[in-house]
This record gives sequence, structure tokens and C-alpha cells, in this order.
Amino acid sequence: ELVFAIRDDVAIAGAMTVVFLALSAWPRGARIMPPLIGALLVGALVIAITGRFHPSQAIAFEIARPNLYLPAFSTQAMVELVLPLAITVLAVQNGQGFAVLKAAGHQPPLNAITTACGAGSIVAGLVGCSSTCLTGPVSAIISGGGEARRHYTADLMVALLALVFGLFSPMFTRSMLAAPPAFIAA
Repeated sequence: ELVFAIRDDVAIAGAMTVVFLALSAWPRGARIMPPLIGALLVGALVIAITGRFHPSQAIAFEIARPNLYLPAFSTQAMVELVLPLAITVLAVQNGQGFAVLKAAGHQPPLNAITTACGAGSIVAGLVGCSSTCLTGPVSAIISGGGEARRHYTADLMVALLALVFGLFSPMFTRSMLAAPPAFIAA
């Protein structure tokens, strides 16, 4: 989708891509400003300068209010949803995450991570969220730079940002819906 975003809106997607590539190619700059954050900031700046932020409703500073969903078991749901998701999460997502972490020089505890992801999925399911897992792309972003012994700081920041974005998801969702599609794709 990035190629189409650049084609359709070069001002936003092109600027974001150039900043991401420039910061990625300049290690000292990437330590000061992570490439993903730099690209997001430049995209937001271009949107602000061009006046292309058009919310359909007021964007209020509000905290998400989760709904409680009690489990209802059915054989059909187990076959159609649980089994494919379990295979996808355990074999694909967690497998990628473990491979990325091992390639970065870490020794991830397989059983502890699988147990934590399973417990997290149970809690997340009670409030209507998707399952938790150790994903390859996020693991690659976290372990993609710096010293391996310091990757935990990136991990803590990702966790903190995920909590903040989750708590304020109504505001962030409305903001993303008001942004141009090229910003989301890039």
C-alpha cells in the first residue's frame, strides 16, 4: 500500500518515506529520532500545513470504556475461530517473534512467553479485544537497532505506548479517521 500511497499523495507519503529512509540510513540521527516516529511527525506536520485534517466529529480527550463480555462456548465457534486463530498465533506470529529475537541475540523463554500470551488473551477476550502474541514485525522494530542488552528499553516504551493508545483509543481512532488515507498507508 505504500507504493499506492506515494502515487496518490506524494506530499504526505513521499515526505514520510524520505524521512524514514534518511533517519534509517543515518545511525546517529536514528538514535536521536527513531525513523518511525520521525516519519509520523513529518506526516502530521504535512497534514497540518496543508490543512487536510477533517474530523467528522469533535475529537474529545476521552478514555476508553471497555465492555465486559462473558464467554459463550460453542462448537462452531471453536472450529471456525479458535482453532485457526490458535494455529496462526502459536505457529506463525509467535514463531516469527521467537525467530526475530533469536536472530538479534536473545534467548526468549518459550514457555513463559506462550503462557503470558495465553493469559493475556483470556483477559483481552473478556473486554472484546484480540488475542495477544509475540509478533515478528513488532519484535523486529524493538530489536532492530542499538545494543542487544538495551533492547528492553524499547520493549518498555512499546508497552507503555500500547497502554496509552489503548486507554485513549476513542481519540486516536477519530484522529486517524480524520487523516488522509495516504498517512495511514504510509
